[in-house]
Amino acid sequence: MNQYRLAVVLVAGLVLLASPANLNSCGPFLPQAIFTAPHGPVEPEAEFAHGKLGVILGGFRTTHLVVAYRYLSGLDLNESEIRTVYPGPRESSVSGPNSAYVPTDPLSRWIFGRNRVSKLPQDPPIYPYKNLMHNGEYIGFQNCLDGAFEKAADTLAARTALWSGESEELKDWVRGQDEVFANCGDISGGVKAARIPAAAPADAPPLLRADRAYQIAAAYFYAGEWNQSREQLADIRSGADSPWRPYADYLIARSYIREALVDGKPGALETARARLIEIESDPEQRALHQSSARLVQFIDTRLFPEQRFQTLNTTLTKPRLGQDAKQTLTDFLFLNQKRTQSLGSGTVWASDLADWISSWRFTEAVTGVDPIARWRNSGTVAWLVAALRSAKPTSTAGPELLLAAQAIKPDSPAFLSLAYYASALESARGNRDKARMWDEDALRVRMNVSDRNLFFAQRMALSRNWGEFLRYAPRALELAGYDPDDVYPFSPRDLGLRYANRGSAFDDDATKLCNTKIPLNLWIEAARVPGLPANLRVQLARAGWVRAVILNRAEEAQTLLSIWRNLDPAGAAVAAAYSNATQADSARTSAIFILLRNPGLTPLVESGFGRLTRTNRRDVFRDNWWCPGAQQPVPEPSNPAFLTHAQIERGSKESREIKEIAAVGAQYLARQTVAWAKAAPQDPRVPEELALAIQAVHYSPCSAGNAAQAAFVLLKKRYPDTIWARQTKYWYR
Repeated sequence: MNQYRLAVVLVAGLVLLASPANLNSCGPFLPQAIFTAPHGPVEPEAEFAHGKLGVILGGFRTTHLVVAYRYLSGLDLNESEIRTVYPGPRESSVSGPNSAYVPTDPLSRWIFGRNRVSKLPQDPPIYPYKNLMHNGEYIGFQNCLDGAFEKAADTLAARTALWSGESEELKDWVRGQDEVFANCGDISGGVKAARIPAAAPADAPPLLRADRAYQIAAAYFYAGEWNQSREQLADIRSGADSPWRPYADYLIARSYIREALVDGKPGALETARARLIEIESDPEQRALHQSSARLVQFIDTRLFPEQRFQTLNTTLTKPRLGQDAKQTLTDFLFLNQKRTQSLGSGTVWASDLADWISSWRFTEAVTGVDPIARWRNSGTVAWLVAALRSAKPTSTAGPELLLAAQAIKPDSPAFLSLAYYASALESARGNRDKARMWDEDALRVRMNVSDRNLFFAQRMALSRNWGEFLRYAPRALELAGYDPDDVYPFSPRDLGLRYANRGSAFDDDATKLCNTKIPLNLWIEAARVPGLPANLRVQLARAGWVRAVILNRAEEAQTLLSIWRNLDPAGAAVAAAYSNATQADSARTSAIFILLRNPGLTPLVESGFGRLTRTNRRDVFRDNWWCPGAQQPVPEPSNPAFLTHAQIERGSKESREIKEIAAVGAQYLARQTVAWAKAAPQDPRVPEELALAIQAVHYSPCSAGNAAQAAFVLLKKRYPDTIWARQTKYWYR
């Protein structure tokens, strides 16, 4: 797959995006549970922007770190600044008169308006982004910005009021605008021929002719034909009657900016800057002074980066950000990325804010910044948080940092971050009791779900007994994404009923311990704990039953099935035949039949959403039976301190036996079925079970070797006339 370098250029209309990592060209891309948002709060405008910072993590986006630095430095954001920094989600529509649908996002608003013009083709395809090849690399940018669609929708409303929706003039105007937006981009990428509207007829109304001249200039602009666009705009500027005349000089300057950024034309930014300064000094163009000043700042960010960076750094650390807060933050983010690329070069631009941000991203060896020394020199809370996070267990500064953290009150923006990193440091220093105190003090404070899951994970690792483990193992399941590192996690409720209202779940830290270290008798104990969420008790009882069957522990299997049946009668009904079996051999045979018919049963506790397909249905993406090797290999967890040596030995032994006997579920079931078929060849159920075993191997995510071959040969040789033999044409690995 081609790797794109997407460049996003803001304000002037071009946005250079950073290069994404190579992506898998294959699916499926299924939602995963995210217990802690790695890149910052999901709705920062709600609490984070008001100083409730929670736990600051190294993966936070730079915008969040700028906001955190301000609050940790004794500054804040007012409501206007919050709306600027975190605009929040745009409403897609509003209710108009008589509850009519009225879209509010710019592109939809334009489409909605032009579709209401009589007898015009509906919903013309408009793709705002353009992909081009430049110097051997793909460059992608938003060619047509929201402002273009907003202006078009506003102008359409004005022309509709003037000409009416049935007039030929309005239809001609809309057809011209459709041609303009046809140059925005193409969802398939690549370069296509410019679509330029034809000039308006000589006998058309003067306003339509003036609008068409502007539409032609805009079409050339979006098509990347800069000289033709400027020539058209120059003609508009020299005329007297066009309503677009006041914008001509400004748009000519914008065309030079776009030419510089898209085509890399030398000197184009300087030319644009000079023209914009002329506009700023022209009293007749007062309406464009502020917009021109912002574009000059945009250009200065690229022509004079170090000077501009210092100005931005000063502005961001003032009590108020000023009226250009959005531009200030945008330009700072752009230049801070350039500064990051120069780390270690010896020519890094000076900035306490940028140093603090980089200390969250990189080690001291990369940044040259010692957070502990910075804290000692500055005494600020911002550097205290960074220093505590960076402190090694052997650092002589540890006691000093921990003492300073103890002085911070729970209502401080820094409290939760300090508690989290203080606990981690105390734990690493071997002071587990003190670490627990930090976590428990923090958990008394109101916090968001993401942070609570963080503290639960840290506190679970410090559990003193099995009861504490069960208290902190469940995590709130309120975020989802298509990757554990998803930049924009969302609510599982957005995914539909299969994901919504699933309550709590286990994360990997708990499931790895359960599946490798926890003995079966503790699974039984946990499944009986009333305080554990019911869905997790069901999962423990269900997986524990499969585990007991594989280990041939009939008494424990019956106990777990009884617990499962009490908690989830409908779900446990699939295993009714096992509880009805009167002898151990028949019960075991029944268990194999049950497992063959229920691809969702597994001896492993699952994290996150787990398997979403019903237990007795085959999953179309082959999440069937169990196959740990189909997932990302994970290192075995260390021995938990709350278990005795004997418990760890027993749990580890059971885990090893599961791997030895039934590492791949379908392979285990096929072998067990063949052994039973040989032992009871006259049993009328044999042909069906052999066929099911072959299907299990087929729909398993892992290779089962030749296990299905033995079942296939037996089925064809001994039972050739059965419907199961006739339907089974092949065997699978």
